[in-house]
Amino acid sequence: MSNRFFSNTDKQINNIEFRNVSREKIYVNQNIFLKKSKESNVQKKNNNLFKKKTMKDLIKVDYIDDKITLANNNNKIYKNKHIKLLTRSVTNPNTDVNIIMPKSIDTITKINNYENLKNLLIYQNQNMHTEVIGMIMHNFSEFNIYVFHPHYDSSCNSIPYYENIFKKKVIYTNDICEEFYDIIIVLTSGEINSLNPIYPYKYILINHENGTVNNNFFNVSLTPIVKSNYTILPIYEYINNNTRNNQISIIGSLQNHQRDIPNIFKLISNFPMYRICLFTRCIDPKNKKTFMDYKNFIIFEKNDTTSMINEIRKSKFVYTADTLNYTEKGIRGGILTGMVPIALNNNIPLIMTKRLNLIYNLQGVIEYEQDIMELETFLTNLDANKYNDLVQKSKSDCKRICMENTIKFSIIKDKFLNKG
Repeated sequence: MSNRFFSNTDKQINNIEFRNVSREKIYVNQNIFLKKSKESNVQKKNNNLFKKKTMKDLIKVDYIDDKITLANNNNKIYKNKHIKLLTRSVTNPNTDVNIIMPKSIDTITKINNYENLKNLLIYQNQNMHTEVIGMIMHNFSEFNIYVFHPHYDSSCNSIPYYENIFKKKVIYTNDICEEFYDIIIVLTSGEINSLNPIYPYKYILINHENGTVNNNFFNVSLTPIVKSNYTILPIYEYINNNTRNNQISIIGSLQNHQRDIPNIFKLISNFPMYRICLFTRCIDPKNKKTFMDYKNFIIFEKNDTTSMINEIRKSKFVYTADTLNYTEKGIRGGILTGMVPIALNNNIPLIMTKRLNLIYNLQGVIEYEQDIMELETFLTNLDANKYNDLVQKSKSDCKRICMENTIKFSIIKDKFLNKG
């Protein structure tokens, strides 16, 4: 770092030079950790975002409050809010790593048993795919879970929801010290290209499509179409208190290649007895205007995960409105529609094409060939007995998949923790 005098408005933090940067923004190792605001002349001094750390430089952990935990290589948190006093520490005798803890750790599951736990890092640099973390938190509950995700304050971040339902806190970190972690999971496998791993045998790549499978690492896919070491559907068991109104929910971006827009329109216009709820971050304004003309349609835009799930649990069905995008083979093939795990994790029967269910072989679903109107009689005359049967079959689907996942994760953990 160059030597120079700084004015009162200049700062140097973690190899980055700041000039007139709003205090609402946090830059830690070139990552934005809080909401963006106006700034000028930000000059980065270190272009190597993923600088490898040694054990001497290892992260310390700061607990700010019950919601956010940040780990930082110099034990500083840059946040324009009061930081709680840190009152006690625990040292790992094997590494001499000092773990700073708050006075009260009742809500931080197992952190006080730090010395006896293995360490898992989940890496997700882009603001996406955190919905998959629920499966990981469920199956690695006996680990300290660290997360590299600069967008922790985004409404897209599903981690706070999972922290709440699993009663376990993750630790956000801005460092990648491979030596420290027993397992490193890259949530979007293509991001491995930015990391240049020193210990590739510690890495698990989560593949969302065929084009990102990297045979230099251990690969996990989310659908059977993507050929990896294991296919693991992101499912976990959790007790839900659903109200089950006459509501059908659709979740995700409404782009033509992703959603069957004509069938969605038919569903809204021909089934007025159902409230059709759309949860999305992307919709064509023309489609939105057309749908809004119907009184039984309601749209939820850019909701956080908790409020979205609370609304979805009022549904009788989740409708995938799937296109060939989710069943085609090839480089772009094998993409998982997030509505499948959302429905199963919340015990809500699915409506999907027979083509899509050939992949998942689910029993608690309603299938149609091509046209949603094939289900007109069934949806119009649905009675409580038929619906309850679907709910029980959906529960069985979830239990079966969770049992398979438990076996697979057990094998994976044994493989990664007993090398050499």
